[in-house]
Amino acid sequence: MADDIDRETGMDMPPLDWRRVLFVALLFLSWEGVVPAIIGLPISLGRYAVGALVLVGVGLSAMRFIVRPKISRARLGSSWFFLYCVAVTVIYSGLVHGLPPREWLFAQYMLLPLLVGYLFVSLGINWRDIVFGMLVAATLCSVISLADQVLRLPQFDQFARGSINSRGVRRMFLMRVETGFSIVLLSAWLFLRWTMDRKAVLALLVLALNVFVLFGLSESRQSMLTTSLALLYFVLFARLRPMRVLKVGLAGLFIGLPLVIFLARDILEKLVTSDDYIADGNISIRFQAIDFYMSKWAETNGFGFGVLSNGDDASNFFAQAWRIGNGYWGYMIADTGIVSALAQFGWIGLVLVLFISFRLAVGFIRIGRGLPQDQRFVPIALGCFLLGSMVNPWPMNYFTLEWTILFGSACWFAYGNMLDTMPALRQPEAIAPKDRREMPPAAAPA
Repeated sequence: MADDIDRETGMDMPPLDWRRVLFVALLFLSWEGVVPAIIGLPISLGRYAVGALVLVGVGLSAMRFIVRPKISRARLGSSWFFLYCVAVTVIYSGLVHGLPPREWLFAQYMLLPLLVGYLFVSLGINWRDIVFGMLVAATLCSVISLADQVLRLPQFDQFARGSINSRGVRRMFLMRVETGFSIVLLSAWLFLRWTMDRKAVLALLVLALNVFVLFGLSESRQSMLTTSLALLYFVLFARLRPMRVLKVGLAGLFIGLPLVIFLARDILEKLVTSDDYIADGNISIRFQAIDFYMSKWAETNGFGFGVLSNGDDASNFFAQAWRIGNGYWGYMIADTGIVSALAQFGWIGLVLVLFISFRLAVGFIRIGRGLPQDQRFVPIALGCFLLGSMVNPWPMNYFTLEWTILFGSACWFAYGNMLDTMPALRQPEAIAPKDRREMPPAAAPA
């Protein structure tokens, strides 16, 4: 989708290696549990495998650091954040409450994706490999979700759930964050390119598949809203030419909006006709989960309770809430969004998650606006997707929740990698080449 060399500025773009792209895709698919499910293993083994690979990457980076003591600020920041999160758990569980290690120690593997940057560096993986790896993984998951609607794949029964709109209807949606991002990424590329050829046709087919799965099958209202807002933010912040803004606006108004309304018609109909959508729309369980976890947070005096095990042999409150909840549904910490950062890691954790999220969103957009119009789609798509996740009625947490942490950590590394590979963009005065041409020539010295 992009040339290896930026023809207008002469900046080297990191090479795209499809072997590395495939590795990144397998990494995300393993963390989601898709790879072990395909081969008939427990889905939890996928996350254990990713955690083990991350530790190998940390070890390789440590050996390299001994020879050449240099580390990027992005990896250093994620390392400190990882240590802080583990420290909260150790202090709350081990020191204050004296819980046995089986209740919390092994559960820290869920935070290991914060260190995935060390694995990427050890394997020479760059930000382009990561972005396209996420695209490949999300598209494969969309194919699986679509196939499951027709074939009812037995190996994916543990991912399936009932529809919130229709009784007896099976729904399965994998990698919802990455699928939403893939829609924003492909749309951004098409918006900026606006040329129809074989690449554009392929992109449109992949986009149509992911849009259908997200808006037509998933019933994930949070993902739909995030993706829609991200596309709106892209149009606002991508510095599109006025005529391109008009074309995109007309396409969204007469094609995108009717398509979304058609695909999400069941959810929209229930939203309009329900007298109590909070209860009817299966949203009340989320507020119950927030109330429960915030009550436990209050017992920590605002410090947070960290990451606790929810295994079958665990007896802590987190495991009981996950298994029992209100008697019908478990209280999932994943359902609480940004509140989870406060509940698990206190005020400091919440502030850090908010800071990292907005710092990356603004940073990606700024990097993209410093590139030519046909090259800015990746960083601005990343920035707008993060922004759409935060400037949202239900803000997301990409840095401590088990099902989103790999995406957030990969974005964190990608941001640092962009700055490392495009050093000219570190300067605040970096502006797009088009803007440079429009600036008047500097006056001759007196």
